[in-house]
Amino acid sequence: MSLLDPQLQAFLQIASQGTVHAAAQELCLTQTAVTQRLKGLEQKLDVSLFTRSRRGMLITPEGEALLRYCQTAQALEGEVLAQIKGAGTTKNVRLTIAGPTSVLQGRVLPAVNEMMGKYPHLLFEMLYRNNDEPQQLLKKGLAQLAIMPEEKMAKELESKILSPEEYVLVGCKKWEHRKLSDILKTEHIIDFEANDNMTFTYLKHYQLLKYVNHERHFADHPEAIAELVRKGRGYSVLERSFAEPLLKANKLICLNKGKPYNNSIGIVWYARPQSINYLDDLINAIN
Repeated sequence: MSLLDPQLQAFLQIASQGTVHAAAQELCLTQTAVTQRLKGLEQKLDVSLFTRSRRGMLITPEGEALLRYCQTAQALEGEVLAQIKGAGTTKNVRLTIAGPTSVLQGRVLPAVNEMMGKYPHLLFEMLYRNNDEPQQLLKKGLAQLAIMPEEKMAKELESKILSPEEYVLVGCKKWEHRKLSDILKTEHIIDFEANDNMTFTYLKHYQLLKYVNHERHFADHPEAIAELVRKGRGYSVLERSFAEPLLKANKLICLNKGKPYNNSIGIVWYARPQSINYLDDLINAIN
């Protein structure tokens, strides 16, 4: 059961599936019927919601704005149908959160676990992204909440500043008697990807860049980074809550003891025309 009109349902499925063909299969309609619904919606709004390409239907900026509206409407719809006695159905709603692995694992996951018990009609999806992608996913309507550095928060977004991430510089156990400057000169940095500059940010903060060999290895998961560091393949910065068990177990060592770097972060979302209980509860639960 959906309270959205058929044209908006067609639009949502095309945005979700990426093609008219796949949208038609989801809606149990012909491609012609879905195309007609989309065309009627575009004529009503006097905009193009998608552009066609070899990769499928690419959503336009106008389509992204409409998608955010539809997702808000779906969220409200889920709450209404869950509360109406005799409705004969409970509307499941998917809530997608994008952000860096360390924050999603350490802070968001416990909050999500609590929300699952409180709101059984919610279907959660967590997208682990350790670059600028959370903001893009939010903009495209592919996530309703995103975790990102404070300095990258767009002014049009609603936000809540969280406790900062605390990063420490780590290396392998066998380096414990080496000078830090020697390690930085001769060993490689291990980061998530080319756009991940957190290690450089840390080193710049402590005026250590002058020693650094700028060649880097990349591994897109903190456990993979930690394992490579443990084996002496390079050094990196890790969020303290993730690194602490490894440091206590002597699997890693802190290369710059007593000198963490605090990275200011926040959770962001697009303003909603009406408060949604489960979204507000989740945002309040994440610190």
